[in-house]
Amino acid sequence: MAGLYARRPAGFGLRGEFPARLAFGAYCETGRSLFSRDVIRHDFRSGRQFVVSQLIINFVGELHWPAEVSIGTGILHIGRSSYRVGQGLFDGERCFGSAECLMVMIDSSTRRPTPIDEGMRARLGAYRIP
Repeated sequence: MAGLYARRPAGFGLRGEFPARLAFGAYCETGRSLFSRDVIRHDFRSGRQFVVSQLIINFVGELHWPAEVSIGTGILHIGRSSYRVGQGLFDGERCFGSAECLMVMIDSSTRRPTPIDEGMRARLGAYRIP
């Protein structure tokens, strides 16, 4: 699928445990972190950073052992100083959870929103989900 970043992080297979609902949030955070590191490649020395402003997790189904978790991450919307991430959590082809997260770029000193530069906007746009 064009515009989708998919990743199966090492160690995300279940080994006898039943994942608590909190694990769904950890899966989403891991997917966002990997997306940020591998795709956005933000220079944190720039005096700007992204912060999570809103997180919505949808518990679509249960996840049972044994399972291999894959995380699909893409961009739903790009605003002036923020972008919205959409994610799907999968066990094989079956979606068991989804999430939306609003990320806001802030000035590290003032802690106020600041515009996303054109280079970052282009990198985000390459992963836009239609």
